[in-house]
Amino acid sequence: MITNHSQIMSLMQDSLDSLQRSGVIEQRLQLEPETILFGSDSPLDSIGFVTFVTDVEDRFSQQQGKDIAITLLDIDNFNENDPHLSAGRLAQYLERLAAG
Repeated sequence: MITNHSQIMSLMQDSLDSLQRSGVIEQRLQLEPETILFGSDSPLDSIGFVTFVTDVEDRFSQQQGKDIAITLLDIDNFNENDPHLSAGRLAQYLERLAAG
């Protein structure tokens, strides 16, 4: 079971590494809390982002033993008019889901 921020960041890095190995994304991304996953500065295209979120949901659900759905509009300070999502903010959101 995942219980902390560093475990979640590791899970997300594993997901990105898997997507790179499978060819969904071209370059390996070294995930940092400030890495932009969604928005104008993201290294992920739309297909890469959707695939990443789906993969993270699957991995996180398996670790937690229950189905988890990532809903962007439920993430603190996510503004649909100016969409921008960092790895750190996504990890904080997943921490809340794990606690709940």
